[in-house]
Amino acid sequence: MNTTRHVSERTRKLSDIIYYLESDPIYAYTKLVSDTFQQGLKDAEIETDIAKGLIVTHPVPGRFCIFPEIYKEGNSGKPIISGNGCLTELISFLVGGHRSCWTSPVKCTG
Repeated sequence: MNTTRHVSERTRKLSDIIYYLESDPIYAYTKLVSDTFQQGLKDAEIETDIAKGLIVTHPVPGRFCIFPEIYKEGNSGKPIISGNGCLTELISFLVGGHRSCWTSPVKCTG
């Protein structure tokens, strides 16, 4: 892959201000998730140890990466958001473990 083209495309994707917020909502989202788990505990919809295990106390924003798709001619890269340490990482892990139970019209291509 052409390095100059790869860097140019990454810059183009990161420069689109439509995707940026005025402030960091991570603390508001953390409170929302925590409050939702508290309500789930109150309504006996989730067990205490599971709820406590799913709350990320010091979440970090997702990290943006672009992986070059070297096997595809003319493709400038596949954008990926890494969720390691983010607010929903543990929730995604829990849900992912149960997704085989669900039926979905969406075909997984991963």
